[in-house]
Amino acid sequence: MRLSCVVAMTLSILGCTQAVRSEIIPASRRITWTPGIPGGIPEPPVTLSVKDYGAVADSVTDDYGAFRRAIAALPAAGGVVLIPAGTYRIDSSIVIGSSVVLRGEGSQRTRLRFGITDASPCVSIITYGRGDWVNVVSGYTKGSTQLQVADGSSFTAGTFAEIQQANDSAVMYTDSAWKQSWSENSVGQVLIVQSVAGNTLILVEPLYLDYKASLNPQIRTQRFVERAGVERLFITRTVSTADGATIAVKNAAYCWVHEVESDHTRKAHVTCETVYGSVFRDSYFHHSYDYGGDGHGYGVTLGLHTTGCLTENNIFRHLRHAMMVQLGACGNVFGYNYSLENVQGTGETNLNQGWTPCDISLHGHYPNYNLFEGNIVQEIDVADYWGPCGPGNTFLRNVVESEGLDVLDQTHKQNIVGNVIGRGTYGILTEAGVDSTLAHGNLVRGALQWDPAIADHVVPVSYYLTAKPGFYGDMAWPSTGSEITSGTNPARERYLSGQYVAGVGRSRAPSLPGIGRMAPAAWYTLSGRSAAQPDLLDRRAGGLLLNRRTGASTRVLLLVR
Repeated sequence: MRLSCVVAMTLSILGCTQAVRSEIIPASRRITWTPGIPGGIPEPPVTLSVKDYGAVADSVTDDYGAFRRAIAALPAAGGVVLIPAGTYRIDSSIVIGSSVVLRGEGSQRTRLRFGITDASPCVSIITYGRGDWVNVVSGYTKGSTQLQVADGSSFTAGTFAEIQQANDSAVMYTDSAWKQSWSENSVGQVLIVQSVAGNTLILVEPLYLDYKASLNPQIRTQRFVERAGVERLFITRTVSTADGATIAVKNAAYCWVHEVESDHTRKAHVTCETVYGSVFRDSYFHHSYDYGGDGHGYGVTLGLHTTGCLTENNIFRHLRHAMMVQLGACGNVFGYNYSLENVQGTGETNLNQGWTPCDISLHGHYPNYNLFEGNIVQEIDVADYWGPCGPGNTFLRNVVESEGLDVLDQTHKQNIVGNVIGRGTYGILTEAGVDSTLAHGNLVRGALQWDPAIADHVVPVSYYLTAKPGFYGDMAWPSTGSEITSGTNPARERYLSGQYVAGVGRSRAPSLPGIGRMAPAAWYTLSGRSAAQPDLLDRRAGGLLLNRRTGASTRVLLLVR
């Protein structure tokens, strides 16, 4: 997910652009964003083929039974179910558990057509292994990595945990309509327990918010589905009235949707609730049977307490809201996506009567400290509906092509830095009652706007990447920002070229023992340097150098996962 060059010398040798971390946004207004799966999306080998369990792939026969049998035949440790090229009709929801991967042979070759007639998702990655709530006694302040709890006996090292507190009506209910039973206890975060000492829980990552004793902070263990994935296939719902999502992820960690084309959902293409460190990337999410609100026509939506997920390098087209956070989602990153043709209305005709929706939507119920970086979209709304958002949501180097960026409904302490706002009539709008918006270095309708109280005019390159990511290939990085004319990104270029899903048509990446498949980024020639054994730059980021001796020079292949 994140490509890290180890030292400045290495960056210089490779010609990488190092991410500049200026102090425009004070540390108190942001967090350290480290989203996604440690080590990147894994590449386990194929375990079995769905065709060995009776799948016909003729677009007529219901192949659900073959999928169910193939998944059931996997060993206890899980595995990869290969879905060979063909068109599969499936009339029931497929449920996958930990370490189960559904892998096609490419989104143009493996096609899943779901004829589900009810509100079930096409694919569910879901479990229920929740512990009992335990009161948190102290330690619940922003940046804390130690919590004192009333009883620590149910927690062990490595356990996932979920913290929450009651909604603060004075802050969150600016309108009585925002108080809903389904939105209770929105403020929360998914955590990992590093160790336990009696009734003290030591956390891997710090809390993002201050909690209040008066709002009864509680914590519980969570047993998640882990490392399940859907990849390299086409998926669609074929029943226009079946009111469900396409892929639903709930109570899960380190899961992924990768190199998928998802056509015509009804609710959301990917919906998440209480999810940690998962990845949705290199895909194409487009069209819905309905765009009339109530959760219809969404792209990737991150809900209740979802933490540290990465949505990156996707194309979103013809949706109501392409990217959404709500219900206390926190610490997530939406990076380098492209969204166009945002629409609203009932059904699929006569859309956008009177207004157009935002494609980046921060719904209310206090989503906080989410990062939107390098995206190209049509409109951004903070507190689009359902009340105020929490602090620290950060917008860096995005391009808004059509309308503006709105901060609404008493949503305070948002960060807006280095963005390009194009043709909107108002550029950046902060509604009356909104306090402490940090807006600096934004190019608004051709005019560069600086906050005179901030002397630093060096716009950060990134807040989650330390160097140019592999999916950029030969493209310069950063490629968007207020100092860059004609900004673009790889997802937009992919759309313009007609290659909507990343990786379609490319040759298979090399497979390396103990590391898995990795994609080649670029060759570099180092004259006069001797060849060496492969050096692992950053296993977490998935970067690797392979040296190849050619005469007096060394050819260095930079690989990224």
